[in-house]
Amino acid sequence: MFKTAGLRPSEIKELQELEAMGYQLNQDVFGFTAYVDMEVNKKLDTTIFDGLNEQLDIETYGIGVEKIGFAFIALAPKFFPENRRIEYFPDDKVVLMKLQLNYEKLIAASNEEAVEMMKQLYLRGVRVLDLFEIEDFDIERLYTDVENYLYPNDDE
Repeated sequence: MFKTAGLRPSEIKELQELEAMGYQLNQDVFGFTAYVDMEVNKKLDTTIFDGLNEQLDIETYGIGVEKIGFAFIALAPKFFPENRRIEYFPDDKVVLMKLQLNYEKLIAASNEEAVEMMKQLYLRGVRVLDLFEIEDFDIERLYTDVENYLYPNDDE
């Protein structure tokens, strides 16, 4: 799926790992998956993000990104030390984010609080994309549209 020419072996391994985790980037512009353990499995629901593929058109933000993959990490730190990674592959126009939820807070959280933690983590990931200075892609507009999707205005 990804072009690997010129990538370091560690980057190729990361792409293969993310693909094996279930990214459906061939089908979805916005792909989601999660590393979870049994303690928090029922609290995490990536389906809350499914509507992004229906409501947002990635082309309206420019041509710099065609697909965004996101993995939520929810594993005990003793088994999975903190591991965050956001990468942009300009040749593929793909962004891959792998970000960790605070495991201790997640254990204590209600289902609603866990969903809120997921929303906030995703928004932080989108915000960090500014650091990549992706040419011809309006990250600020994407952030605003994702935020409006996750937190719709009740007055409308």
